[in-house]
Amino acid sequence: MKKYGYPILLAILIGFLLGNFMIKRYDLYDGITFASNSTEKIYFFQYGVYSSIESMEKNTSSLTHYIYQEKEDRYYVYIALTKNERNVEKLKGLFQDLKYNIYVKEIHITDDKQIELIEKYDQLLNQVEDNAAIQAIVNQLLEKYKEFMS
Repeated sequence: MKKYGYPILLAILIGFLLGNFMIKRYDLYDGITFASNSTEKIYFFQYGVYSSIESMEKNTSSLTHYIYQEKEDRYYVYIALTKNERNVEKLKGLFQDLKYNIYVKEIHITDDKQIELIEKYDQLLNQVEDNAAIQAIVNQLLEKYKEFMS
């Protein structure tokens, strides 16, 4: 035991010390920024809730752009989203003119990239009043936001 015990213990100790040195030398977290834990309230304009994908597709065939979320065997269809409360009123007016029966749902999001995308399109929405321009901006946002949904 003496013959092999000390060299084994010495090898373990040296391995531990070298490993500890390497970890400290090349800190894995150096330069990495962690995502914030803050949540942002986003207003989703819900067009409908459906019990099957077939029912959803049938009832949204007249829509050119929408996103949906599957949750608890239900399909929630959204036709717009915004972070800005002034844009909520603007979008309500648009959908009222289109005779859409919508429900505004508040959803909290923590993904900074999603929030940044929505804020970018909110800036565009703030600058327009024409329904055609509003609809075009909403459609572009929905197309970009689909990437996060998949």
